[in-house]
Amino acid sequence: MSVDPCAEATRLRALRTQIVTEGAVVRIKEGERDVQYSGANLARLDGLIAEYDAACARATGAPRGRSARRMRFGCS
Repeated sequence: MSVDPCAEATRLRALRTQIVTEGAVVRIKEGERDVQYSGANLARLDGLIAEYDAACARATGAPRGRSARRMRFGCS
């Protein structure tokens, strides 16, 4: 069964909002595994959202978002 990456990214963002605003623990099915997300592991959920966003961009032909370039200034 194929998952629509755009719809999945939207669903995961809604779950993330629920976790942040309600402090809830949310269980979702990720592939064949059940995974629990809470405020403690939002970074992992953010990574999963980024993966689905990238898959959505590939599926729709949309250009992928670019991150800001980082520069480091230092004294020698």
